[in-house]
Amino acid sequence: MAWRGVLVSRPTRLSLDNRCCLAETEDGPIRLAFEDLSWVILDTPQASLSAAVLAAFADANVLVLTCDARHLPNGALLPLQGHFRQVGTLRRQVAASDALKRRLWQRLIAAKIANQGTVLDLLGRPGGRGLAAMARRVEPGDPDNLEGRAAREFFSKLFANFRRRRDGDVRNAMLNYGYAVVRAAIARDLAAQGFHPALGLHHDSVENAFNLADDLIEPFRPLVDLAVVRRLEERDEGAGESLAVEDRRALAAVLSASVRLGEETLAMVHAGARVVDGLLAALTEGRPALLPVPAPAG
Repeated sequence: MAWRGVLVSRPTRLSLDNRCCLAETEDGPIRLAFEDLSWVILDTPQASLSAAVLAAFADANVLVLTCDARHLPNGALLPLQGHFRQVGTLRRQVAASDALKRRLWQRLIAAKIANQGTVLDLLGRPGGRGLAAMARRVEPGDPDNLEGRAAREFFSKLFANFRRRRDGDVRNAMLNYGYAVVRAAIARDLAAQGFHPALGLHHDSVENAFNLADDLIEPFRPLVDLAVVRRLEERDEGAGESLAVEDRRALAAVLSASVRLGEETLAMVHAGARVVDGLLAALTEGRPALLPVPAPAG
């Protein structure tokens, strides 16, 4: 199982060399076996790649992300040769009843709120018990918007004087970075399994090409939030409000962080693939319980 992640943050040329990825930097060459690579983030405009290595990344199902001038992920290499039953997967996705989609959304949101409570407990913050109780009250489709109510409670305990999506706050920049890499990984897994990422269970924006990825990421978000808090605890107080390369490296590593999925503990990037597999099983059998949901590993 692929286990290695690479953040390219300085001038580097990536090429194909004897069935390995050759990374050439000013410090010398490094060879990386494709079967070991889980993700590669191109976090500098001074990275160059050959067409041969891009094709090899796609064949090996390696997640490849590009970043914008603010170092936020803005693009992903998605596989075109999907699951061998790609048409069948798409038919099941399109045929899913509204009732089934509401129950799947219930499962995702209940897990998200429960994970928020667990994160508060792990950090020694108050409020975890209340969020756990709220998670048990989520109904199909979340008609009472417990997700929004839980988010307000959660972030008020997680950060002081915090407002989501406020520019100039390094906490928001870190959250955006972590969410973006996990979202891209899920989108890659959806495409590989034959799903259409734009056709969501709950999210349905006509301007969003990744509605389904935005559905499945929900229970993973608190795990990213936990990684952000831990990064902030390690960060120098005078580090400023922009993301340093050390911040980006730590947040990219969330893909390799351990999470619990049922009785198993595995890397988040592999847990995402299992969730996508479970979604197909749930749609095929009409049983939401077949959709596994992640939880913090502790």
